[in-house]
Amino acid sequence: MHIYREKELQWAAVRWMCTNLGYSELAADFEATGDRMDTLGWIAGQLIAIEVKPTVHGGMVWYREGRSGLLEAKLAATVGGLYRCNVQGLLATMLSHWDRTKPPLIGVLAGRRRRAAN
Repeated sequence: MHIYREKELQWAAVRWMCTNLGYSELAADFEATGDRMDTLGWIAGQLIAIEVKPTVHGGMVWYREGRSGLLEAKLAATVGGLYRCNVQGLLATMLSHWDRTKPPLIGVLAGRRRRAAN
């Protein structure tokens, strides 16, 4: 198995969340197979899907007319797939546990934020 920086961060974050937040992981994309999110689990009775990025910078989140940022597109595809029940992999697990009485909770876990140069 190839270890990506993102996966090292994910492993450390999941261990920390388990210890400090009572996170209970249901599923994960540790092999980087292309799932929409990286880890899925429960925190305090709330189902949460989490995308992990070693660094988040403006180009990943800025919106431009006709083109979304990387994170916006990923989150939109995740939520859209859940509401259309058109999912596979990790999100199929999320759909089977999501009770649909409230919006799905999706988080972005960033190792650090890269500041724009002035």
